[in-house]
Amino acid sequence: MTPQPSRAARPAGAPSSVADLLALGLGYHKAGRIPEAIDLYTEVLQLDRDQPYALHLLGEIAHRAGRNERAVELIERAVTLMPELAEAHNNLGTAYQALGRLGEAEASYRRAIELKPSLLIARSNLGAVLKAQGNVEEARRQVERVLTLDPRAAEACVTLGDILREERDYAAAEDCYRIATEQRPDNAAAWNNLGIMLMAQRRNEEARDVFERAVALDSHSAEAHNNLGNALRELGKFKEAVAWYEKALAIRPLYPQALSNMGAALAARFMFQEALPFLRKAVECDPGFIDALLNLGACLRNLDRLSEALECFDRALELEPENPRCHNYRGLTLIETGVIEDGLAQCRKAFRLDPNYMRAQSNYLFGLNYRAEITGAEMLAEHRAFEIPSRQPPARSFANRTDPERRLRVAYISPDFKRHSCAFFIEPLLAAHDKADFEVFCYSDVPLPDPVTLRIKQHADHWRDINKLPDAELADAVRADEIDIAIELAGHTGQHRLNAFATRIAPIQISWLGYPCTTGLSAIGFRLTDAIADPPGMTDAHYTETLVRLPQTFLCYRPHDDAPEAGPLPALTGNPFTFGSFNNLPKINDRVIGIWARILSEAPGTRLLLKSRSLADEPTCARIRAAFETHGIGASRLELVAWIGNPADHLRLYDRIDLALDPFPYNGTTTTCEAMWMGVPVLTLAGERHAARVGASLLTQVGLQQFVTNSVEAYVDRAVALVRQLGELAAVRRDLRGNMAASPLCDGAAFARDVEHAYRALWRDWCRRSRISEE
Repeated sequence: MTPQPSRAARPAGAPSSVADLLALGLGYHKAGRIPEAIDLYTEVLQLDRDQPYALHLLGEIAHRAGRNERAVELIERAVTLMPELAEAHNNLGTAYQALGRLGEAEASYRRAIELKPSLLIARSNLGAVLKAQGNVEEARRQVERVLTLDPRAAEACVTLGDILREERDYAAAEDCYRIATEQRPDNAAAWNNLGIMLMAQRRNEEARDVFERAVALDSHSAEAHNNLGNALRELGKFKEAVAWYEKALAIRPLYPQALSNMGAALAARFMFQEALPFLRKAVECDPGFIDALLNLGACLRNLDRLSEALECFDRALELEPENPRCHNYRGLTLIETGVIEDGLAQCRKAFRLDPNYMRAQSNYLFGLNYRAEITGAEMLAEHRAFEIPSRQPPARSFANRTDPERRLRVAYISPDFKRHSCAFFIEPLLAAHDKADFEVFCYSDVPLPDPVTLRIKQHADHWRDINKLPDAELADAVRADEIDIAIELAGHTGQHRLNAFATRIAPIQISWLGYPCTTGLSAIGFRLTDAIADPPGMTDAHYTETLVRLPQTFLCYRPHDDAPEAGPLPALTGNPFTFGSFNNLPKINDRVIGIWARILSEAPGTRLLLKSRSLADEPTCARIRAAFETHGIGASRLELVAWIGNPADHLRLYDRIDLALDPFPYNGTTTTCEAMWMGVPVLTLAGERHAARVGASLLTQVGLQQFVTNSVEAYVDRAVALVRQLGELAAVRRDLRGNMAASPLCDGAAFARDVEHAYRALWRDWCRRSRISEE
């Protein structure tokens, strides 16, 4: 085989001494011809294996290629051979720093400065490593000293920019980064950190462009690749984001931040099983990485592995006992397992640690609805606290035309325009709106649209995707659309937008559907309900909103398209009489368990079937079995079923239920409608606040008032009596779907007219008051 010439092949007779080879290699190095430089430095070491300059320069190249272990090995040899080589100590520090060996990096930089005080890059690097170790004051002194000598020193500008960015002085930080990139357009770190600063201000498109520049300059920077993925993810470009995370991990397979971000991106697309190994690896690589632990816990929670999720949150709290996010996540998970009071305490601590953590406060308020013993007055007081003085709505005037009879612009704002229980009640109204009188806007906060989203979208005159909009920008968008009536559909659930409503985005603001209690916001003037869910005089004082009672029902239900036909009464086919509840587990509080256990005790041979997502978690199931056991009900009389993904299979499970039991004081809504559609009547205990009266409202609409009770004794007696009244239950089962379909609960057109009349009355009143104020 013919020998191949070196990439740095030289003409015959060219100099071949160590000094000449080093000089030629350095020329290639500075010109960016790295392979040729490597060949020449290697040739030097073949002539003199202890040549410190060649070792140092090869180490510097290895560092820039991301091979920092090799860089340390080479440069350590160089400084051992030539301890006075300041540049080598500086570059050894950069390799140590890249490996996270910050103390050794600091020592190397200090040695470089000691040897050569004029080596400003070493002092800049010292500032960076001091900042990384949390010694911000000395870091600032070091870089400011550099900038006194050279006001445009790129590396010092980058470190000062980092300090200013963390102090949220974004304008000054941006100036520093811009100076650094002007002075050193090839400084990838400066571009990368500029991008981080832009993302902190939600200037994500600019950040994407800057990160693209950084990765073009440094193809070995896992950080820049990861950050570009983050920017693309914020822009909603999931596939591109994942591709850049993959590139970051190809450069550095054990990079915790990229592993965690990859997992979080997959989880955001509901790809929880795919996310799990990335998140586990992130925690394995860095057991103290709080974000990775929280992401892993959240992923496990979404997979209904609640006990494992709690272990993650517990580990996070051990690391950071005062971290409000850890308390909030743990609180939510405890509530989902049915451990209500402990969960509430955790959420409360989260927003007390951070009074601006409004999501934690909303989680706490939502969790209060599950409490067995809490009055409407107490709920009101807790919800009023949500509107602290800094959130008081501003006085705002609207330029909407005060014509009481004109076509109105109505906005529905929701995170639930998707396969979600609320969608069953939103769609009938949107589908039946009179478009001649009402121009319908839907503001959709759905990250991943599904077929239900697309179906709902067809009913809107205007569709706005607000998933990436901050609250302030949402408020501006609604005002720009000159909305007359804005309806919030989430309350204190999920990804609510109450912060936008608090600033008054429309002349008339209404709360409806998604939350069984007051929002606590004085800016939301009204709430839609009916006279059964909120009897006049009983609950009005429980709300900051004025109640608008619709003449029939406050809800209209759209059944599943693929619902199977109702089966025969199970107890007439040789099966034990079976009570059932498919409600969320937190609704089944200790008081409910005690009363349901009493029913089972007084009706020997009966069984109880519970179905809930949380029951996929075996420790949670064990807690439920133990709770019933304390009341004398053994596990053999319970059947615990986890979530069933296929809607038809889920509904088919009602074929095994003779009578559904409504929990209290937080009744079912979608579960009650589904049960009735499948022929199963629901026994409810009507209470004294809205959440405890929804069952009474729904049952009344379909003519099942005989299943509404008003005391615990009546509830227990009726349940036990129905075990012996199989003929009555069979007759109800046979006719229930037809009766329900013909009832106000499923009459979308009538419901829409009732809602529109309410809207028009509120609008006429607003026009009247506006004209009076103008006079």
